[in-house]
Amino acid sequence: MPGVRHCFTYTSRFLSICHYRFPSVNFYTRTLLTAILVGALLLSPSVSSAQAASDKTRTYRIPAGSLEDALNTFAMQAGITLTFDPALVEGKTVQGLDGMHTLTEAMGLLLKNSGLGVSFGARFDDYDTTFGNVDISGNEISPNAGVDINLGWGFSGFAAYGEATRAKGIIPIGWLVDITDDAVINQEDGKESFGKDMQPETSTTYQYGLRYGTEGLFTDSDRLQAQASLFDTEIENLITQVGGRRGTPVTGLYNDDPITTKGYELKLGWGVKGVDTNFSFTHAVTEDSDGKAIAFSRRKAASAGDTLVWDTFWRLNPVIGFGYTLKYVAALERDEIDRDGYTLHNAQVVVTPDVVKGLTLTVAVLNLTDEFFRSQASSGEDDTATPEPGRDIRVGLTYKMMF
Repeated sequence: MPGVRHCFTYTSRFLSICHYRFPSVNFYTRTLLTAILVGALLLSPSVSSAQAASDKTRTYRIPAGSLEDALNTFAMQAGITLTFDPALVEGKTVQGLDGMHTLTEAMGLLLKNSGLGVSFGARFDDYDTTFGNVDISGNEISPNAGVDINLGWGFSGFAAYGEATRAKGIIPIGWLVDITDDAVINQEDGKESFGKDMQPETSTTYQYGLRYGTEGLFTDSDRLQAQASLFDTEIENLITQVGGRRGTPVTGLYNDDPITTKGYELKLGWGVKGVDTNFSFTHAVTEDSDGKAIAFSRRKAASAGDTLVWDTFWRLNPVIGFGYTLKYVAALERDEIDRDGYTLHNAQVVVTPDVVKGLTLTVAVLNLTDEFFRSQASSGEDDTATPEPGRDIRVGLTYKMMF
């Protein structure tokens, strides 16, 4: 099915970013793409030109009214072309804008109290890393953007996008001391990078979901929060070594194939007076480029079973409070991975005495039932991985200066 092509372009040719919106794409994916487009406003590869445009002050005169009309007027007065999904702004109004502002100030003031919150930014990385006879240098702009929409009746939708770049790799610094002068580059058979130049590592993250919050659901003073979110992170070009283990020299370097972690998280919280209880459930899958689940890989990634956490804290009075946390990790059986699940119980007591303002005493008991288990994030299989500590009692004392 053909898609609809949308572009977001500076008229002065500083930026041209397009995406295709398919009719089957759901609301939150459209929200995410809109966030990316709005965030792209200040994220041009021509950093100095885009920054100069965003820092320029000009007069905006935008009357109060519908958000859609206001955005169109804003784009005209700012000298940009702004494309957005009408579904995101339908029924929303703004108070208008009148005065001298920079582009970013005008956008922020215009969206204030509209129920549509937008954030955007960028990180500039100038890197120069040497691995033996290999030098990786260059610069990258890593954009990030987010949008939060008040949908009414206690609901809000959110979406976020971010990128990151680095060139230091996941190789322990001690191993790099023994890198050979003739180390080969991207000669690992079967890898997508075979025969190519060494590249910096990059990651891309998407997250979007729905929140709900209300008060007075069961009593006059209780509060309820709920959230459901989807996430997807891809890491590309991880710089990995050939050799280096057990004292052997590093004889080569290569960019590893992409790995992806994606899944969803559900959260539910309820509180009344001094009691707060929260549930969270996380399902995540970490895969290689062939869709195969990745077992523990040192300094890279590890798969884990579905995880349920129940956390409760009861503030008995201003002096003493009690906490309890249950963590359940399901067994993990996928592809070549076969790891046992486990259940942990933690408890704590927090004391803030009135006689010494700013003093807090915490006594925590981790793994209360002395469960024998091996973390799924540890190296090896269930019969070879190092067991985690048993019952662990910790005492903490903190003091905050009161002025």
